[in-house]
Amino acid sequence: MRVYRVAACLSLMWLMGCAQVVTSPAEGEDTNVQAKFLDDQLSRAQTYLKQGDLHNARMVLRSILVLNRSHAQAKAKLRQLETEIAEASNVLLAQGERQLKRGERRQAQTSFQKVLAMDPGNSAAREALQSIAAAKVRQQADDKSTNEIEVRRQRSTGVTQDVLASLREKFESGAYLGVVEESSQYPQGGENGEFSHLVASALVILGDQAMQGGNFEEALAYFEMGRSLSLEEGEEGEQGELSASLAAGFAKAQTSIGRRYFAQGLRLIRTNPAEAVVAFKASLEHDPGNAAAKGQLARAKKMQEKLERLAKP
Repeated sequence: MRVYRVAACLSLMWLMGCAQVVTSPAEGEDTNVQAKFLDDQLSRAQTYLKQGDLHNARMVLRSILVLNRSHAQAKAKLRQLETEIAEASNVLLAQGERQLKRGERRQAQTSFQKVLAMDPGNSAAREALQSIAAAKVRQQADDKSTNEIEVRRQRSTGVTQDVLASLREKFESGAYLGVVEESSQYPQGGENGEFSHLVASALVILGDQAMQGGNFEEALAYFEMGRSLSLEEGEEGEQGELSASLAAGFAKAQTSIGRRYFAQGLRLIRTNPAEAVVAFKASLEHDPGNAAAKGQLARAKKMQEKLERLAKP
């Protein structure tokens, strides 16, 4: 009996040794494959850095740390890169603010767009660009020569038949921006029904044109300007229809902006959940009823929390 027990033990030990011989190379192979993959990703991040593409470099480094949170090289490079992005963004934001103060709107817009290229979730740059779009609409209505301003001061606040004739002529010729510009000389003109109708109609058309061109912030500004006119939403006839068109256009522009941020969030969620959170929040600011954005925001927050836990030493 003792001989049989010894034989059984030896057989069991032999089988365990065989299992180790079979599994060990596979495990080693997996480790080598992962190490090679991470090295390739690190080289890819380095290539992005040489090209000046800080945003993609950051995403690749973060993806390395998701797979191996203790990867020393990726950690060090990411820390350095985050500092570089923050410093470069601050420089560009300050530059953009200075350009705005000097009236260099187009140059400022370029500066803020560069910030978003590096850091798509930068709320300061995003808000600055929205402010520039709104200012563009206001400037188009208010940018007059000194002589025109002086004439406006001398005119009565009442709208004369000559003024209405001029607005009608501009509207019928398709000079809708001209209608809005001329109307800005008469702050009390909204009390005149025909005046309000002409201006609101021009703003609806300008808003629709901006929407078709994908300039949703500009469209939003046009519709918002139209909604400030004395047009009662419950009025019957053409005035009521204009009120409805302005309200619908405003809502559509808001929704379009929200969807654009939602799409941005979807692009970012797998590689950069922190920036995806910012994008989904912006989406909900413009489109609060977007249930999908609410769900993706919760998902992005969980992914970000998981990444933060994994990144801890």
